[in-house]
Formats: sequence, C-alpha cells, structure tokens
Amino acid sequence: GQVAELKAAGVTVTALGFGPEYNEELMAGIARRSGGNYYYIARPEQIPDVFRREMETVLGVWAKNARLTLQLPRGCAGRQV
Repeated sequence: GQVAELKAAGVTVTALGFGPEYNEELMAGIARRSGGNYYYIARPEQIPDVFRREMETVLGVWAKNARLTLQLPRGCAGRQV
C-alpha cells in the first residue's frame, strides 16, 4: 500500500537486496508497483555500478507527458516553438 501511495505522488522505488536472506519476489513487487528497479547485490563492489545506472536513469528524464499550450492574441501566429 505504501508503495502505491509513493507512485501516486510521483516517486519510484529502487529495491536493493543484500545477502542470503534476499527476497526477490518482495523486492521485485516493490519495484514493479512503484515503476522502479530491483537488484540483488552479491558483492560490495557491485554497489557503485548499481548506483551509477540508477543515477543515469534519473538524470536522463527531463519530462514525461509534457504539454505546451499557447494562447496568442488575435492576429498573432507562432512561428517557431
């Protein structure tokens, strides 16, 4: 339920699993319901790569479903947008 609330607020969750108690079904469900990703990290040296991939994703999105509406005065026309 909390993950659905986060998604409704525009927040995605990336779930990271560490160690032998990692519950892939739970982590995948959390990530899927929020539109995020999930990873199993078997070795500590994998952590920087996971964070790099996630940051590239975040930094690569500028806008989703953007719309622009122009209301120009009578007699004016847009030449370039």
